[in-house]
Amino acid sequence: MSVKVGDLVRMDDCYAIDGGSLLFPCGCPLCANKSSRIGLVLQETEYKDNWSMLFDFGEIVFHLGNNDFDVISGSAD
Repeated sequence: MSVKVGDLVRMDDCYAIDGGSLLFPCGCPLCANKSSRIGLVLQETEYKDNWSMLFDFGEIVFHLGNNDFDVISGSAD
């Protein structure tokens, strides 16, 4: 799945590498800020598949893998 500027996305919940529950509190920005995990794609950075995104706690750059997110609403072209 790919994203483009203006897409509204929901980042997946954090899980352990084996897909189970985390044994310790996650320290990622989404978990640390108790985010809704819904963000707006602002721009692609100079690095492939790294996107600047705006969340309820502020702007952050994420590397978006194939299964890390769902597009909630695509941008109008």
